Amino acid sequence: MTIFLFSNQTGRESSKVSDKVTRGLLETVKGYPVTNTQVDNWELYVRKSAHFVLFAVGGFLIYLISECYMKLKNKFLFSIFLGMLIACFDEFHQLYSVSRGPSFFDVKLDTFGVICGVFVAFITINIGRKIHKKYKGVKQVYDKLQTNHSKKNCKSG
Repeated sequence: MTIFLFSNQTGRESSKVSDKVTRGLLETVKGYPVTNTQVDNWELYVRKSAHFVLFAVGGFLIYLISECYMKLKNKFLFSIFLGMLIACFDEFHQLYSVSRGPSFFDVKLDTFGVICGVFVAFITINIGRKIHKKYKGVKQVYDKLQTNHSKKNCKSG
C-alpha cells in the first residue's frame, strides 16, 4: 500500500519528499547544514535506496505471510514472483501519475530488493526452526532426566 501511495505522488511532490529526506540524512551524517547542490548530488541515491528498502521489506513480509498461511511447494519463488509483479504494477501505475513515468531500471532494482528481503526472511525462519528444534530436543532430554531423577529419589526414600 505504501508503495502505491508514493507512486501516486506527482513528480513535484515526490521530489519535495526526496529533497527533504536527503537533506535530513546529509545534515544528520555531516552534523551541519548542507547546500542545495549537495542535496541534488545525493538525491538520486537516496531515492533509489528507498526503492530498494521498501521492496526488501515487502519481500520479507510476503515470504513470512506465505510461510505462515500458504501451502505452496516453493514459497521462495512465489514470493519473488509476487514482489516482481507488484514492482511492475507500481511502475505501470506511474504512467497515470502527473509528471512521472515508468522505469525498467526501477523494476529491476525493486525486484532485487524483493529477492534480498525474501532471502533474509528465508534464512531467519530456517535459523529459527533450527534453534527451536535444538532447544525442543534439549527440553525433552531435560524433562526425561528430571523424571528419572524423581523416580530415583522416590525409591531411595
